[in-house]
Amino acid sequence: MTPETAAILDHIVILVPYSTLLNLPTWLTDAFTISPGGRHADGVTENKLILFSDGVYLELIAFVPGKEAERERHRWGHRREGTIIDWANTLQTEEDLDIVRDLVRDTGVGFEYDKPVEGGRTRPDGVELKWVTSSWFIEGDTPGYFAGEELPFWCVDRTPREFRVPYKTAPDATSHHSEALGVAGLTVSVADGILSAMLKYTYDAIQGIEGRKAQGVYAHKWPLHLPDEELVISLAGLENRESRLSWPSLCLMWSDNEEVVNEKCLIKLYLLSKSKTGTIGGELGEGLPYLEIELVSSGQ
Repeated sequence: MTPETAAILDHIVILVPYSTLLNLPTWLTDAFTISPGGRHADGVTENKLILFSDGVYLELIAFVPGKEAERERHRWGHRREGTIIDWANTLQTEEDLDIVRDLVRDTGVGFEYDKPVEGGRTRPDGVELKWVTSSWFIEGDTPGYFAGEELPFWCVDRTPREFRVPYKTAPDATSHHSEALGVAGLTVSVADGILSAMLKYTYDAIQGIEGRKAQGVYAHKWPLHLPDEELVISLAGLENRESRLSWPSLCLMWSDNEEVVNEKCLIKLYLLSKSKTGTIGGELGEGLPYLEIELVSSGQ
């Protein structure tokens, strides 16, 4: 895999009830500037966005009321509300996606990515967005064995990405009270050691580099590529992107933590802040899990 076809982190998906999407909690709105999203082309889901200066965004997504049958069939239909349920990588072209799909299949581990599916939505200002997505699967999948977010899906634009993610043309949207600049890291924790090994080889193919052993019983790290690499390099004080590993990074961890065991897979999000540290967290609906996002200071 060449640098041009390396996976680029695109966005992180948080599922919320529709009532929460319409009236987001203050713990979230006090920390982040919320940008309008829109309803997806299939009419089943609707979203709002939190844009960051590195070009990555958080997607707050909800199922539209009255679409219960469609939700039942949707791959996110049974995911736990109030949590990070998925995350997406992007690439420069659909041809690059074909290459990555082949690389993942050729690992022989068993994971594959399906043929791209057309998608889109219309922004509140009437601008139409188009893209294709590709989700992972494994032959002979036992129902209930996978949580669903063990691997990212792919979202590759057919219309300009800046239409979908206007982080450069709407600078106010990337200004947050939390001083969040972008993603510092993602940790994917799974409770099954064999699965962790399978995922490690799959991530090697996705990230285009072999993961390095990290601290933990079984943990590996890969450098994360972000849409705005220059910002990342500048903030980290690095000469080039090849010289970084610890930040921003993707970490795969095998854990026997009770919550990980119960949920099969958990994703932890770390955000880079100009100077703040600590956590941002709360519930995204009554009785829902406590979502926690950790801030890492860039030292600015």
